[in-house]
Amino acid sequence: MGKYGSEKYYKILINIIYLGLFLFIGGIYFLRDSGDIPRIFYLMVLLPCLLLLPKIVKEFNFNNKAYIIFLLLPMYLCISFLWAQEENIKRDFTFHLRNLFCVFFYMLGLWSVMKEKQKFITKLLIFLFISGFFTSVISVVYYFLEYGFTTNNVLVGYFIDNSNKVGSLYSIHFCLCAFLLFNKKIFSYGALGNTLMILALIVDVMVIFLSQAIVPWLIIAIFFAMVIMRDWHWLNILVFSSFVLLAGFGLIYYLDMLGHLISMNRVQARIDLVQKAIAQMDGQYLFGIGLCYKLPLVNLFGTGTNPHPHNIFVDCFRFGGMVGLFLIVGQFFYLIRAGLKSIQDNVEVGFILFWFVAGTILLSFYGQQPLARPGGYIWFFYWIPGTILLVKWIVDRVDVQNVKS
Repeated sequence: MGKYGSEKYYKILINIIYLGLFLFIGGIYFLRDSGDIPRIFYLMVLLPCLLLLPKIVKEFNFNNKAYIIFLLLPMYLCISFLWAQEENIKRDFTFHLRNLFCVFFYMLGLWSVMKEKQKFITKLLIFLFISGFFTSVISVVYYFLEYGFTTNNVLVGYFIDNSNKVGSLYSIHFCLCAFLLFNKKIFSYGALGNTLMILALIVDVMVIFLSQAIVPWLIIAIFFAMVIMRDWHWLNILVFSSFVLLAGFGLIYYLDMLGHLISMNRVQARIDLVQKAIAQMDGQYLFGIGLCYKLPLVNLFGTGTNPHPHNIFVDCFRFGGMVGLFLIVGQFFYLIRAGLKSIQDNVEVGFILFWFVAGTILLSFYGQQPLARPGGYIWFFYWIPGTILLVKWIVDRVDVQNVKS
């Protein structure tokens, strides 16, 4: 194949990965079949990366300590399978090894695209806004068609089958809409675009209220606190004040429900899951019990089981011990550091950083250990934004070094 032919082949594969990343990342909002998201990843990200591997091996700096530090956690969790007790094992070693390779090739796919497409993050955020907006409208319409104009039922979403996940996903989308609205100098869409964003904010609030999830409101409050501290612009204060009034009326309306949701029974149930997860370790606190997919925990009321303790850090501690806990905490702060180093010249990285931190907070209430198959809420809240922060930082460093040389 000649030089022109190889360059054309390279560009085609990069564009496939580019499109695949958009569909893979945004698919959680609009794909009803949970198996579609992994399939998109395998066909449009993993496979093209394998075809590009000879070129990637020549250009990718495998000795970069940032990538090595990033991969320590998934590698350790995968290896921890080797000391898991046989009776606890639900999936074989190849399942966890495949998930590890998916994290690695997702990183390679991002690197391949982001070094070629400088506006990748900006266009990704716009794509997430569009896909999340239309699906939120569909979810609300579906709810009212199903239950009528009543708020007595829980909205689980038309595309997602879990109310906590719905509330969490649309809290991130709400913050994205507000972020795009606040940054008109970078994201300029005219009157129609601004109207759609304000409408999306309203619909997102409806979705979160109807999902009856509590933690998403904490995420939105944190976002607005960060915005107000950064810039006391009148538009920021207007949107924030409108949100506070709307939330206030909603909480008054849902007063009985709110009392139920934050009741001591629910708090105790969470604490009980953590205690039982630690009790399962049976004293193996250094290295944990080894990764065995999902190890059920009997709930506080004895009416059923939970597949995990609903906390990403506790689950890492359960399976990986103190070593696993140290690695995920270290990775979390390392990725925050990477984001802070890129944020000065890239305001859109600020939202990716918020997305990662907010996602980790949400996974501290609803999550499990992160070495899961590609797609789903674990990836959306942790690996997807975290890896973008890492790769953006590395790509920016390479660009600066090239300019200096």
